[in-house]
Amino acid sequence: MLDSEADFEDRATAIGISTAELAQLKVLNYNTFGRLAFAANYVPGQADDAPLRSLAASIVGIDPAPADRMAVVGRIRVESHRLIDTVYQMAEEGQLRYVKWEDCAKRDQELMGFKTDPIWRPDSNGVVKEVRWAEDMKADFTTDLKLRLALQRRSLAFDQSRLVDYEDFKKWTQILIEAYTSSPPSGYGRISLEQVHRADLELFKHMMRSARGGVKVLSGIQPMKTALQQAIVAPEVRLCLQPLQGSTRQRESHDEDANKVKKLKAASSDNEERLKRQIQNLQGQIKNLQSGGSAGKGRGKGKTKNKLIRMPLIGMSPTTEAGEPICFDFNLSGCSKAKPGDKCPEGYHTCMRPGCNEAHSQKQRPGK
Repeated sequence: MLDSEADFEDRATAIGISTAELAQLKVLNYNTFGRLAFAANYVPGQADDAPLRSLAASIVGIDPAPADRMAVVGRIRVESHRLIDTVYQMAEEGQLRYVKWEDCAKRDQELMGFKTDPIWRPDSNGVVKEVRWAEDMKADFTTDLKLRLALQRRSLAFDQSRLVDYEDFKKWTQILIEAYTSSPPSGYGRISLEQVHRADLELFKHMMRSARGGVKVLSGIQPMKTALQQAIVAPEVRLCLQPLQGSTRQRESHDEDANKVKKLKAASSDNEERLKRQIQNLQGQIKNLQSGGSAGKGRGKGKTKNKLIRMPLIGMSPTTEAGEPICFDFNLSGCSKAKPGDKCPEGYHTCMRPGCNEAHSQKQRPGK
């Protein structure tokens, strides 16, 4: 917008610049906002408006220019009075301060009820001067385009105040926008607006340290230009624009996966404990059968032999789904120590077929 001739012509026509005045602006090579910004040494808020009157006379063709034409020329002359006032005050005092993004409001916002009140305050030399005190008005930088335009307005304000050239500050704006809009490497999050703002703050802090002697332009030398060039490549500034590993959503997903793993491990542990109990119950049943087979030893010589009883229950489950023992006798030849479904000393009187556990013997299961 600063270097667009079409935007400049549209804006000039909209605020009342005549066709003849617009033609004269082109003759004077003031056909963009960027060029017109340096058409005179006048800065809004200063007492001496002679530079503005001279400019208006050269554009209108009448010296002095009529009051109504002075107002129109003054309006097209500057894009944002408040921002330029702020930076010009720094130039007068020779002290660099951070210009907040929200202070880079465009002129349209100022025209929508923006007010300034004159106050008296001393400058760095102790001389009391009249300055404008503005009420709060915030710029919109909710998108990368709006942020770019806000930073461009700030660059223009520093340029018009002669502290640093527009093109020099434009390089930093481009670095911020590219970092904000670039796609991050795999496994890293996008550069946030907060990171971009932190980098901008670090840039100004670095410039303030580098320009401790002040930023006033003396004999054409711009201390802020050198400070800006050094700050742009400073490690502590560039570090703020490095992508951070993992986004918030990635960390949340990682936590969800970790919780799932914990649950699976817990479930696996429960199953392992249940299987251990089943094995222990089965071993106990075998011991009971072995004890029963040897109980007849000594009742008569040669009448009984101590041998392991064969179990025709291969593939059966010795325990219930809850891990409780099942009575072998009930499922083999019957047990009179408890009713079907109840529990005797040897275990529950339920079917040993896997997945059944009903109140009947595996021999008496339905359909057999």
